[in-house]
Amino acid sequence: MAWLNNLKIVWKVAIIVATLGMVSFISIGFAAVRMSRADDGYSNLVNRVDAATVAVARGSRDVESFVSLVYQLVTETSAEGSSRLLARNTEEKKMYEARYAEALRLMPEKAKELDRLHVKAQGMFDVCAQVVQAVASADTSDDTAKAVELLKSQCAPLAAAVLDEQTRVVDDLVAYAKTAAINVSAETRSGIHLAVALVTLGLALSLAGAM
Repeated sequence: MAWLNNLKIVWKVAIIVATLGMVSFISIGFAAVRMSRADDGYSNLVNRVDAATVAVARGSRDVESFVSLVYQLVTETSAEGSSRLLARNTEEKKMYEARYAEALRLMPEKAKELDRLHVKAQGMFDVCAQVVQAVASADTSDDTAKAVELLKSQCAPLAAAVLDEQTRVVDDLVAYAKTAAINVSAETRSGIHLAVALVTLGLALSLAGAM
């Protein structure tokens, strides 16, 4: 830096200011890029991963309600009550399918896990529909007893399997969200550290130029 001794003070100040300005500009630009990436990461976490997890979790409630309604259908004796329960049963299935479609739209990278869950759910719906049909066509107490046995032996176990699968999918999505949050947090800290390092370097260069 000996060559700086031959410059007038105004040029020295100009070099220091220019150095600080350049480093500050680079630091601000770098920080802006990193903050933008962090914002995208958190938006992805909230708008996609969390929303998909909630959709799958709420799907469990739909399955439980669906099976509960099938049980109620078995014991319902009035035509009006049966009609009402059937309508609610159909609605629960539609809600489940809508939640599955929403989760798949939000998390296409988890299509394998979601498809496996969907196949089990559709199998459960199909078998439970047979129970509903048996209840609807039951004319005697023996027919009703057979429908109850079909419900206990086939529909209920499949529903339990679907709920277990949903729990696994939710756990997987929660782990995915946790990993994404850790990565975003690490990138944010890295960006802050590097920005501070750039500013420190700029100050060091400016001080060296002033000496």
